[in-house]
Amino acid sequence: MTQKQDNLERYNTEFTFEGVKLIFYFEFLTENSNNETKFNIFHTHDMAELFVCTGPFIYVNTESGIISLSRGDSALIPAGMYHCVSKTAKFDYYRAICIKADTRRSQNRELAAALESLFERDEYAVFKKREDISFKAQDITDNLRSRPDMQNKLRLCSLLSSLLDAAEKTYHPSSLPKAGNIDRLTDIERYASAYFMNNDSTEEIAAALCISPRQLYRICMKRYGKPLHALINENRLIAAAEMLAEGNAGIEEISETVGFRSVSSFYRRFKEKYGIAPGEYRKEAGKCGE
Repeated sequence: MTQKQDNLERYNTEFTFEGVKLIFYFEFLTENSNNETKFNIFHTHDMAELFVCTGPFIYVNTESGIISLSRGDSALIPAGMYHCVSKTAKFDYYRAICIKADTRRSQNRELAAALESLFERDEYAVFKKREDISFKAQDITDNLRSRPDMQNKLRLCSLLSSLLDAAEKTYHPSSLPKAGNIDRLTDIERYASAYFMNNDSTEEIAAALCISPRQLYRICMKRYGKPLHALINENRLIAAAEMLAEGNAGIEEISETVGFRSVSSFYRRFKEKYGIAPGEYRKEAGKCGE
């Protein structure tokens, strides 16, 4: 949702990720705005705020001290901590994203605990030279208003995974415990539904789940009647269909976003599932929405 007020454009989105409701909030200065000082005034809110340095340097002042960030660095300010950006920082020198996780009704206690630790800690966290975080944050904020909502959500999930990884609260298959009581079916379903845009090999996925590729194949065939890569491709195609229906992103971009290695493979598999080519699907979806 986008709103315009006081020379500012505000954008917020909400969605559920693995059983936890996430809220993201962005604020952009509009053209010819003279409200730069708004961001330089000490303030606080009930959301954690990620600052990413995209220029030579910025300083973020907090109640706990001054944070010095250079290009590629980022800082996560916890909810409730007073902070502001130094007046010496040009607006194009940084990107800011506010994030909140509603963990109260979550059944996924492992992820809920990791997010609470990340966003509601007593001190800020600084991630030095985490190019993955800075690249993803800049890509999201710079293209937020031109991309379909589904693509934004996929990229926000990817950014969240990088933040958890950087904070040593990693929540993805490679961090699963190596105990023998892992509910492997749940872990397999989690991977297929949340990380289908990755291009991990069967061997890498099996290693992350602490089983052999042969065991992984047998489990998937018994439970789903198809190997894991087929299950992953199915989720990719569902996501691609949503993107085709809701936005104007190019077919090649959609193919890459959902994880296909080649456009030709995407075309072939999409037509096998839906009976028509991606371009035709978009036209039909447009007619339905008229």
